[in-house]
Amino acid sequence: MSDTGCKTIEDLFARLDEWRHLPFYRFEPRTAPFFALFLRDVLHQHFNVEMHEVVIPEFPLPLGTLYQ
Repeated sequence: MSDTGCKTIEDLFARLDEWRHLPFYRFEPRTAPFFALFLRDVLHQHFNVEMHEVVIPEFPLPLGTLYQ
């Protein structure tokens, strides 16, 4: 927890980092909203193409597509 006694986004990520090691904890569904904030920019930089303004983080993407 932060020095002010208020929880921060860093506290949230620290907790998720702890919990992801628990058996049967489904980490990915809980982090999707955070990844969604940056997904469009990451895909744009990786593929060097314009991306639609709406990118949904839960879509099928063949692994081979990422490593061209």
